[in-house]
Amino acid sequence: MACDYAYMEGYQLQPTKSVVLNITNRKRKQDPVSKSFTMGQHEMPSQGEAHIASSEERIHGYNGLDVETMVHLYKIYVSPVTSLWFGANTTYNKLIRTNKNFQKKLLKQILSLPTCVADITINILTGILPIEAQLHIRALGLFNNICNQPEERSTIFNLQEATWYLDNPVKKSLWTSNIKRTVHNNWSKSIVQLLPLYKGLDHLTTENLEKGKIHPLFRINCHSAIDTARLPVKLKLLTGSYILQSKRIKMYKDETDPKCLLCSKDDETVTHFILHCVQLRNIRNKILLETVDIINNLGIQFNELLDNEKLQIILDITPVATSRKLSPASVAKVERQTRRLIYQLHIARYKIVCG
Repeated sequence: MACDYAYMEGYQLQPTKSVVLNITNRKRKQDPVSKSFTMGQHEMPSQGEAHIASSEERIHGYNGLDVETMVHLYKIYVSPVTSLWFGANTTYNKLIRTNKNFQKKLLKQILSLPTCVADITINILTGILPIEAQLHIRALGLFNNICNQPEERSTIFNLQEATWYLDNPVKKSLWTSNIKRTVHNNWSKSIVQLLPLYKGLDHLTTENLEKGKIHPLFRINCHSAIDTARLPVKLKLLTGSYILQSKRIKMYKDETDPKCLLCSKDDETVTHFILHCVQLRNIRNKILLETVDIINNLGIQFNELLDNEKLQIILDITPVATSRKLSPASVAKVERQTRRLIYQLHIARYKIVCG
């Protein structure tokens, strides 16, 4: 069944990375029954119930899952396990640093982003807060259970004195929802305030971060194998981690010319690469012609927009879709075309530069 489903959805299963989990009912005193399962012609390895691996390879696979699903799996299976090790200890020790680096590295791999990309971009794109924020939630949850401790006040999260909660007990469900909302709002504001400090993030929207949800770009119905494979290039351009000549000169300065390697006319910026490079004109015009027709039918005159507005639609159409109340089907059509455009431009540039 799994093979048939993978074939219909257009992605490849990994027999060596897929395992059988032996799950037993603890209420029944009986030995687990060991069964063998095959995937195609390969026998799947059996995994004991006490050890469920959460390695990057088993989550990511071979680009087999869309980003939204992988982030959802991380939230459900990986994040709770890593936070269990901390308990109430919120000091910045080696264990916290290790898990913080693990979260950043794994989420960047899920998003197919390089390690050099700004850390706040993964918080914005996935809606997942840093490890410290998760520790604050656990610590404040414990605080609700030990209000008889010496009086303290958390000015950051606007909490009352400990004695106030003794006189006015709060239900645990209400307390949990309140502290999650308060901590999330505090950290969301901190991340958004850092956004202007990073160049190349002009078109990255942050509205989803306030709600704690994954970026709306990943919720667009473009989950085919082809669309998924094209997404990483767009994410690199959206997060300012795609290496163009204008970015390379900031790294090497004297040894690098910011001029476009293809046309040698202007500095190779994101705007130049996507909209103006004459060497990419044929590929761009062919795909843009179809894209502009779709956009014009939505009541947006694409050719009359400024370059910055065009880039916003190409890199992330979600703010335009929200303001103009576009249908999900229309947004998906535009998104498929823009992913195709960016990917084809990327391939053409690579062939010319490396050819």
